[in-house]
Amino acid sequence: MINSGFATAEFLKFSAPVMSPFAAQGLAGDHQGKRRFPYYRVKRGNDFFPDMSHFLLSPICFSGCGRFNFEQEFSRGELTGMDIAGGFLQSRDAQEQAQGFHAGREFFYYLDGRSNYRLEPGLSRQELLKNMKRDSRARVRKIFNMADDFELVKAGEDLMQGIRVFSSLYNDTAQRVNFGAQYLFTLERWQTLFSSPLWSLFLLKYRGEIVAGAAVAEVEGGYDYTFMGYKACELDVSRALILFIYQYLQSHHSGFLDLGGGIAEGDSLARFKLGLGARLVQFNRARFVRRSALDRGLSEQAVRQALTGRWP
Repeated sequence: MINSGFATAEFLKFSAPVMSPFAAQGLAGDHQGKRRFPYYRVKRGNDFFPDMSHFLLSPICFSGCGRFNFEQEFSRGELTGMDIAGGFLQSRDAQEQAQGFHAGREFFYYLDGRSNYRLEPGLSRQELLKNMKRDSRARVRKIFNMADDFELVKAGEDLMQGIRVFSSLYNDTAQRVNFGAQYLFTLERWQTLFSSPLWSLFLLKYRGEIVAGAAVAEVEGGYDYTFMGYKACELDVSRALILFIYQYLQSHHSGFLDLGGGIAEGDSLARFKLGLGARLVQFNRARFVRRSALDRGLSEQAVRQALTGRWP
C-alpha cells in the first residue's frame, strides 16, 4: 500500500472537528488496492435530497490519492458498494482525464481540476532562481546571501516543545491573515497530527530565534507543504521557509515539494507560489451523485447543473 500523510488516522482525527456533527470517518481503497484515501461520510440535504442523505466528502487540503482514475472508481471501485447518495472527492492525480459532465452506469459525475504549485525535484540553487519571477528572484537572492543567519530545524527529540512553538506561530498567523474556521487548530490537534511518522515539523530560526514553521506531509512521489505559520517581521520568512525546506528535502530525500494552491484560483497566494518558480499542476476532483438515489423524473440537464455548482 502506497503511503500518504493524508491517508492516516492521525490526519482524519486532526481534521474531524470542522466536519458535520453527523460525520463518520474512514479510509477507503482505490480499485487497484494500491492506495488509500481519507473520507468523511456526512448527512446533507439539498434540492434533490430535502430529507437529507449520506454523502462522501474529502477532508481539507489536497488529501486524495496520488493516482485516481475517476471513471474506473465510479464503475467498479469501493465507492460503488458504499451506502451513499453522492459526494465530492479530491485527488492528487494530475493525469489527463476527460473533464466535464459524465453519465456513468452507477453515478453521474462532474470532473474538473484545482491548481497546485509544485517545486520539481533535483533543482540546484541556480535552477531555482532561473525559474522564478523577477521580484521573487531578487528577494530570494537576498535570502541566499543571508543564509548563514538562518537555521532550519526538523523537530525530533524536542518535538513536543516544537509543536507548542509552532501552534503559537500558526495561531498568530491565522488571526493576522484571517484564516477560515476550517483551518483553525488547537494545540492538541497539532499533537495528534505530528504523532504520525508521515508528518514532519520544520522550524526556521533567524539568528537563533524561531521565526517560522511548517507542517510537511509525505505523499506519493514527494512531499506536501501543508500548513505554515510565521512571525510578522521585516524578514521575508515565508519565502525563506519554503526554500530551506526544499533544499533540506533534496539533500536528505527525493521527490517534489508541493506548495498547494491559492485560497481561490489565481489569487495573490497562488501568484506568490508561481513566482517562486513552482510549476502549475492541476489535480483532478469530482462531484458525483448515484443514479438510483435520484428521482427518476429529474432531467440529466438538471443533474448536470447541480454538479457544476456547490455540491452536495
